Amino acid sequence: MRPFLALAAFVLLALPASRADAQSLNPAFRAFVWADEPSAASYTPDAGYRYNPAGAVTITRASPGSYTVRFAGLASVVFAANVQVTPYATTARCRANGVSVDGSDLRVSVRCDDAGGTGQDAQYSLLLTAAPAGTPGVGYTWNSSEASSSTPSNFTYNASGGTTTITRTATGRYTVLFAGLAPAGGGTVQVTAFDNLSSGLTVPGTACQSTLWTVTTSVSIDVLCQNSVGPVDARFYVLFLPSGQPTPGLAFAWAGQPTDASYTPPPAYSYNAGGGAITASRSGTGVYNMTFSGLAAPGGNVQITAFTPDRRCYTIGWSSSAVNVACVDAAGAAADAAYNVLFVNADVETATEGGPEAGGLALEAAVPTPALGWATLGFTLPEAADVRLAVYDALGREVAVLVTGAYAAGRHTATLDAGALAPGVYVARLTAGGAAATRRVVVTR
Repeated sequence: MRPFLALAAFVLLALPASRADAQSLNPAFRAFVWADEPSAASYTPDAGYRYNPAGAVTITRASPGSYTVRFAGLASVVFAANVQVTPYATTARCRANGVSVDGSDLRVSVRCDDAGGTGQDAQYSLLLTAAPAGTPGVGYTWNSSEASSSTPSNFTYNASGGTTTITRTATGRYTVLFAGLAPAGGGTVQVTAFDNLSSGLTVPGTACQSTLWTVTTSVSIDVLCQNSVGPVDARFYVLFLPSGQPTPGLAFAWAGQPTDASYTPPPAYSYNAGGGAITASRSGTGVYNMTFSGLAAPGGNVQITAFTPDRRCYTIGWSSSAVNVACVDAAGAAADAAYNVLFVNADVETATEGGPEAGGLALEAAVPTPALGWATLGFTLPEAADVRLAVYDALGREVAVLVTGAYAAGRHTATLDAGALAPGVYVARLTAGGAAATRRVVVTR
């Protein structure tokens, strides 16, 4: 089975266009999965629809609607990660229900409920994002205090280095502010309800959405959380991605004209790595298609967030260049709605990472990968330059300096003592003469 239904004929890497903008290189990464066997006790999802830069992905079911997604080797990003969950071909409400560590593995608990809050087996799509320090344009956080305002620290990233605050404005309504974050373009937003593993602080059957976001000198996002009765206080994850950075395999759009038969989403709130046109269309009440011409990215992952208040939207399938979306009202009946759609390709993490940069600077993959003990990284300089090659963990902390000083033009090598590092995902960053390149380094045992 593939996530495309016949209803209509989805760690991020930015490739600099020149040496001048090489510092925009984006080392954030993604891990994701499409969970397509809701009643299976345990399984490994389809290879085309799962991605983990550190190893395997497995899913187990504890009870109706309760699942654990295990990402092998990603424990090091537990306090730096953002989780988004979107139901697939179901009106169930699915949310992140906790993040934990088991040895070197990261575990994400997922809960899917019916309208009354009873556990319901369901398919869903899950996206995990982590951004090391220096990742440009990105902002994410979680609301850890559903009944009051807060300034979160864990599970939070603001590329500007400014403060991130969450203000509760009314029951179930919040404003998230990423102070100082001011990327070019309007970007895109995803929101997912969250609960601790067993705290019960988020009301069962809750779903959260964005109802407004603005980008000026900061990014401000309004969030609404509600169940079948109305607004309820809730915890949630929110993710903002910028639209001003070339990113292989990525596509997103804001569909803001829910009753129009066909239209082009506003460029400031859309992006297509395929370079082609983006077209939104409506085939019936609450049934939509978003086409990203030229993307040609089979597999991957899709996230959907409703924009119209009192609506929920989910994916009903996707192909290599199109995403199908359905939206419903509080009672689960089909209803027109505006929405945000985000697509991440399965090989966005490896398609161009560390490849030839503008001017010929290149950083090669670590050998061996994953690294067990000593690993070698090769790099090529187009001309003589002062060089620095350092390694950073998922929180952006420098953990090793491999090279520093003047080097001649040509190919060189550096060694990393991976045995001295904890298992997990790291980023190697090479700077030379104003240009930069990065490589992801996976350490295992």
